[in-house]
Amino acid sequence: MIEDKRLKEFLQSEACPVPPDKGPKDYNPFACVHTGMSISTKPWWWKPLWIAILLSTIVFGAMKYFLFNIPVERVAGGLALTLVMLGVSYYIRIKSSRRVNRGVYVLLGISPIGFCLWMLCALSGIGRFLTTFLGPWLSLIIGFTVPLTMGAFIGDWIGKRMNYRLPLSP
Repeated sequence: MIEDKRLKEFLQSEACPVPPDKGPKDYNPFACVHTGMSISTKPWWWKPLWIAILLSTIVFGAMKYFLFNIPVERVAGGLALTLVMLGVSYYIRIKSSRRVNRGVYVLLGISPIGFCLWMLCALSGIGRFLTTFLGPWLSLIIGFTVPLTMGAFIGDWIGKRMNYRLPLSP
């Protein structure tokens, strides 16, 4: 009886993020219901971090040209690719949606999980077995496609279990 009374007091207090008339489905851990303010506001170091990353990218690009004598075209291409990836990572962090998060989970599944499955396939001897029976080109296509596709499905499964929410995203 005491626990029920304390639970009711907590649900009616200002500290509770879930109003008493809403259930756990309506619970949003990133929003404070009573004040209307978002708990997941950007920290004070957020803007300086992105400025520092951008400036360090440009500085390292200039260093590659001047110190290592890498041609300007390659430096410009690398800088352009790096800046595009910075923009994509900023978009994923700030403008997250279910579709974008699902794509991130699929790519994260392809990258480490699919690569590990591919290495397992290559080191276990399955690749040689496929090559002797199917020929080099078909075994190459199968050897790359199947592990990476399995990694994508595993990444999507992990994302589905996490409800396609990225850690520390709003």
